[in-house]
Amino acid sequence: MNKDEAQTLVNIHGLERSKDIVANCPKDCTHYSWKLGDTDVLDKTVCIADLKRALEVLEDDH
Repeated sequence: MNKDEAQTLVNIHGLERSKDIVANCPKDCTHYSWKLGDTDVLDKTVCIADLKRALEVLEDDH
């Protein structure tokens, strides 16, 4: 994953929320998503491993 791909993925939730998602997800959790408003429609599902890697790429860049 390059820096631009990592930034795009992290931008979905924002840096702090992305860190929170990775830090607090259950160990067996592989994906994170949420519902749109009061609907049952899931939006912007992300792979936890990809999000973790994206954060690592961005932290290594600083």
